[in-house]
Amino acid sequence: MGLPHVLALPFPAQGHVIPLMELCHCLVDHGFKVTFVNTEFNHKRVIAALSAESTVRQLALVSVPDGLGEEDDPHDLVRQTEALQNTMPRCLEELIEKSNETGEPMTCMLVDEGMGWALEVGRKKGLRSAAFWPAAAQMLAAILSITELISRGVLDADGTPIPEHETFQLGPGMPFIDAAHLIWNLIGDEGSRETVFNYFLSNIRVLDVVDFIICNSFKELEEPTFSYAPKILPIGPLPTGLRRLLAHPSVGCFVSHCGWNSTMEGVRNGKLFLCWPYFVDQFLNQSYICDHWKVGLSLTPDESGIVKREQLKSKVEALLGDAEMRARASSLKEKAQRNTDQGGASFHNLKRFIDTIKAANP
Repeated sequence: MGLPHVLALPFPAQGHVIPLMELCHCLVDHGFKVTFVNTEFNHKRVIAALSAESTVRQLALVSVPDGLGEEDDPHDLVRQTEALQNTMPRCLEELIEKSNETGEPMTCMLVDEGMGWALEVGRKKGLRSAAFWPAAAQMLAAILSITELISRGVLDADGTPIPEHETFQLGPGMPFIDAAHLIWNLIGDEGSRETVFNYFLSNIRVLDVVDFIICNSFKELEEPTFSYAPKILPIGPLPTGLRRLLAHPSVGCFVSHCGWNSTMEGVRNGKLFLCWPYFVDQFLNQSYICDHWKVGLSLTPDESGIVKREQLKSKVEALLGDAEMRARASSLKEKAQRNTDQGGASFHNLKRFIDTIKAANP
């Protein structure tokens, strides 16, 4: 019996590639071989960022075409999603077929939820399947609840917010979300928004039959969400690169745009936050930080989008002088550590996933 072999496929954006890469390192540590598939554009960036010492024998980095032409913008989400679905399925099939020929057959596909359509390829080839979500579990729960939000009158049939119900709460104890901050409502023109909305709709249909949905969070951090959507399993916090930095004792607070990777690194290191979100789920994460966990304060830009130094100074002083807030941050740090320690909830969920995939290994 060879090593269990996982094909890992991130959504081609930095905030998605890094946490999936960290999860793959965990799998390698548990005796897996991983083939990590990037688009050619992102593959070059990953290779350039790696040193010779950071390469791992059982983690193979490969690239496939993204289907974009020279005239296309690789940061154009709409064009990218269309091109990926047209080009990548056959490339993934070829990788799976090649692994069979070399005697190291792939047994599982681990796919970013944003690439959920690719799980159909794995199912066609007889592989086990797992979806990985790198952001707040509540944002995924909202995406999985699209049809419910339409029936509740929060969204119309095209995913557009209905003004009188634009701010919604999925379940008790969960933060409110502004439907205008759902990703498809922040993309380009009406046609582009419709394309991205339908892309997410097709992805969540695939997730109905996936073996696992795992996320970079932990039980106490989003407990109401895990009660609302029990199929989502937290395995975090995963280390995501800022640990080379936020772990230093001289860091008193963290001025953050509130991306989830940054948020998790701040939490796992017991830091206080000054929040300055500007896009998509960052507003939800600010709500978690300031209103629910109460380990940070929000910055309020003026009409020009600028935060004046006077406000920054006063907020830093307020943060550093708040002993109760520091105690809450320390408590979250301890809970994060307990979850990943042996016997913790995240440790148990990760072990359950690993054991299931190993059991499928021929």
